[in-house]
Amino acid sequence: MTSDSVSSVRKNVLLLAACQALFMTGTSAIITTAPHIGGVLLAENKALVTLPLCLQFVAMAITTIPASLYMGRVGRRVGFITGSLVGAVGAGIGAYSVISGSFALFCVSAMLTGSFNGFSHYFRFAAADASPLEFRSRAISYVLAGSVVAAFLGPTLARHTFDLLPVQYAGVYLALILVYLLVGCVASFLDIPRPTIASRRSGGRPL
Repeated sequence: MTSDSVSSVRKNVLLLAACQALFMTGTSAIITTAPHIGGVLLAENKALVTLPLCLQFVAMAITTIPASLYMGRVGRRVGFITGSLVGAVGAGIGAYSVISGSFALFCVSAMLTGSFNGFSHYFRFAAADASPLEFRSRAISYVLAGSVVAAFLGPTLARHTFDLLPVQYAGVYLALILVYLLVGCVASFLDIPRPTIASRRSGGRPL
């Protein structure tokens, strides 16, 4: 590899690690607060307080394959930016649902942020795609190390924003809008070539 190639690989891995850290920051903040929000919005049936989190993981699972196919056509960078916009919309709806007291809208928010997660789980695969064979395992490790940072940042974000507005927990989702948009901003600096027509026709990884 040339020095320029090494520099490009390192830059991509660093950017993807930052995206992973931001993605997991948002996820851990939601996991920390969503059951509490559900309990506040559900005055009667408390048995459904974890439904939003359930819907988030269901939406993530449903999104993974379409997200992969979409990024196969438009490239990783555009795919991650698209996912971040979906997440930002979901966070905005989440903030509004808390302010308006709508549990149904909060469930919609959970599904949209879950769809963002479906895109974001490809950060480590993007690192592998952008790295030479001998560096792939290390690149994936570096990206996943971003989750360690998020383990501290997510709960900290929730703790410092849950009473930021007159309606508790609305501030958490307003902060998540910025987090998700920041993911898109960081991803916009990625320099990962779009898949060629030949590579798309080859079928990629087995389903």
